[in-house]
Amino acid sequence: MKPRSRASLIMRLVLTGMPAIAAAQSGATYKIVDTGQTKFYNNTSEITKPEAGQPFYGQDAHYTGNTPSYTDNRDGTVTDLGTGLMWQKSPDTDGNGIINYADKLYFDEALARASSLRLAGYNDWRLPTIKELYSLIMFSGMDVSPEATSTEGIVPFIDTRYFAFGYGDLSAGERIIDAQFATSTIYVSRTMDGNRTMFGVNFADGRIKGYPADQAIGKKYYVLYVRGNPAYGNNLFVDNGDGTITDHATGLMWTKNDNGAGVSWESALSYAEGFSHGGYTDWRLPNAKELQSIVDYTRSPATTNSAAINAMFNCTPIRNEAGEADYPWYWSSTTHLQGPTNGASAAYVSFGRTMGYMQGRWIDVHGAGAQRSDPKAGNPADFPFGRGPQGDAIRIMNYVRVVRNAVALRPAPPQLRRADPVVNGATFAQGMSPGAFISIFGEDLAPVTRSWDGAIQGAALPAQLEGVSVTVGGRAAYLAYLSPAQLNVLLPTADMTGSAEVRVTTAQGSASAAAVIQRYAPGFFPSSLDSRYAAATHADNVPVAKVGQRPGVTSRPAEPGEEIVLWGTGFGPTGEQVPSGQVLTRPYPLADPAGLKVSIGGRDARVTFAGVTLAGVCQINVVVPPELVDGDQVVLAEIGGARTQSSVFIAVQRPPY
Repeated sequence: MKPRSRASLIMRLVLTGMPAIAAAQSGATYKIVDTGQTKFYNNTSEITKPEAGQPFYGQDAHYTGNTPSYTDNRDGTVTDLGTGLMWQKSPDTDGNGIINYADKLYFDEALARASSLRLAGYNDWRLPTIKELYSLIMFSGMDVSPEATSTEGIVPFIDTRYFAFGYGDLSAGERIIDAQFATSTIYVSRTMDGNRTMFGVNFADGRIKGYPADQAIGKKYYVLYVRGNPAYGNNLFVDNGDGTITDHATGLMWTKNDNGAGVSWESALSYAEGFSHGGYTDWRLPNAKELQSIVDYTRSPATTNSAAINAMFNCTPIRNEAGEADYPWYWSSTTHLQGPTNGASAAYVSFGRTMGYMQGRWIDVHGAGAQRSDPKAGNPADFPFGRGPQGDAIRIMNYVRVVRNAVALRPAPPQLRRADPVVNGATFAQGMSPGAFISIFGEDLAPVTRSWDGAIQGAALPAQLEGVSVTVGGRAAYLAYLSPAQLNVLLPTADMTGSAEVRVTTAQGSASAAAVIQRYAPGFFPSSLDSRYAAATHADNVPVAKVGQRPGVTSRPAEPGEEIVLWGTGFGPTGEQVPSGQVLTRPYPLADPAGLKVSIGGRDARVTFAGVTLAGVCQINVVVPPELVDGDQVVLAEIGGARTQSSVFIAVQRPPY
């Protein structure tokens, strides 16, 4: 296998394998994580980005919130650095490595099990609230049909780079769509003519619905337990006395009144963008997660004679499909994908009963506070008995409540975090070497979130990006990725070791930290498909991972005896020095390739090539030991007395897969 140079790979490794962390709004204690929606849609399909004044301007992808910020703690837990919540990584309750029906629990079982869970040395785990669990939803996912029999091409509504995920278990008589996750939030009313109801999140179809909470009904759920920040999801509303309400927990300002009438999704976007009130003109239609943040799950039409929202807000009364006094559903700016390009539906949040047609009549099937989706356009009369297994009512003409950012990001000097502000860009631990990637963590490190994509001039990598620069030992470093909370930086290739000052400079000031540069500080990049695994590829560039490791992405395990490529950084000097800060056009073999030892599953793996083929990235071609058994195998490398991290794997399996 020959050395390769592929610009797309380095972007995948640096921007996807390394965590991308962005700062949340200043002063906010209930930080709403962004939906992850980056594409634009009209009433049917994906479109090019609309500009201000054009139809469909103001949708989710026009406004970026708090970028998801996860760290895999490599102990079965994942920390969300934005929300302060620590999560169980996998719903694999029985620990056999397979996520299926056997892992599911009844609601009362899930609630009780939290008190006995001991994970990563912690004993304060709890079943998450609906607002905690919904913080994980990602609207880059695609809805799955209730009739689907395959997960091919389907993307779930959760980040599977960090969280393990399983669809419904067909072998147990479930549907693929049956990936409902339990929460501790019980509906204060009843659904389905009297069922005790739990609000859950379905990461297969991207919805919040009310599900049966009583074991007698026979419904089981996947579970992800959580700990930390018990105040997450608590609002701090203040009525400003001018028709606006500020939530000081989220940093968002809302209108006290809604728009007073049901409108199409396109009209909702237009209404919000043209809205002016209280001296502000920067109102917008909220995304699904922002809108869900103001649901009050202690209120409902049946129990408090109100909408499921704080009494400070006004909701226009309506008559629902059953003729009952009720309250509206509200549009979000978030498209609810039903396929890679099918953007015909948008997410809404129900502040009144969530109606469905069952057993010949209209009833509350999913509860006030559910999040479902409606067609963006069309005629509600075309759905006289709703749609789907529960006969979900289709209204199309939904209401609008607009939002704006009450707490603006104020320019401030950069601050580096106290503990380990500068770490190896592959291992996220101490250790850095010339010409390798590092990550820098802190606050106000950059004004925006972006990569060096589009900023590379000719062969020169950018030493300054959006007014941000970094020096190491007084030498310019190169910015691959920046966000308010994290910088991914390529060190210069100059021969320097020992103590060095790492300094971040922005338009508002600078901050520095001491670091130690070593000749060797090797690490394997984590795979963008699952951070438990090392970034590795086959000869045909297909990622090395289990088949179906990430839905929608082609991957396959390594075969014993096969030559694969491992990707890392910090493996030491090359025979000929790599040009500093330049796009590479040829490989640079390591100065001491014979000194590099690689093992897989505890067995020596023969190295056929080792060298820098992309700026900051070392390519290591190895032959998987032929005697290995199938399964996840630890991969280790040692050079110059320094070792890579000891907790990454590659998937090994003989065909058939």
